[in-house]
Amino acid sequence: MPTKKTTKTGKTATTATSRAKNSASRSVATKTARSKTPATKRATKPAAVPAPSAAVKAAGTQITVATVAPSKPAVTGEKRFQMIQLEAYLIAEKDGFRSDPHGYWVAAEQRVAAMLKG
Repeated sequence: MPTKKTTKTGKTATTATSRAKNSASRSVATKTARSKTPATKRATKPAAVPAPSAAVKAAGTQITVATVAPSKPAVTGEKRFQMIQLEAYLIAEKDGFRSDPHGYWVAAEQRVAAMLKG
């Protein structure tokens, strides 16, 4: 509760402690009011395709836009190695680990290359 004192002029004044409390409560109320307002997002327009020039229209030539098929994501060397490693293990497991490990690796390389190719 703020304490009030009467000054020589007859006006009431609050103490510094009560002013600090009032100021702190106002700043907290202001901060919470600000944090509750949602941020607005601005919509961006897609880039416009330039129209053909007047000379091109007058000449009667057609402009064709080539579409490019999306390419497959490139497989990194590390990922390729892991694929070959797993495939070699699966081939060896199927064979019962009876053959040379190098043969399993070569067979796995061939399978992975075929899989990545097509």
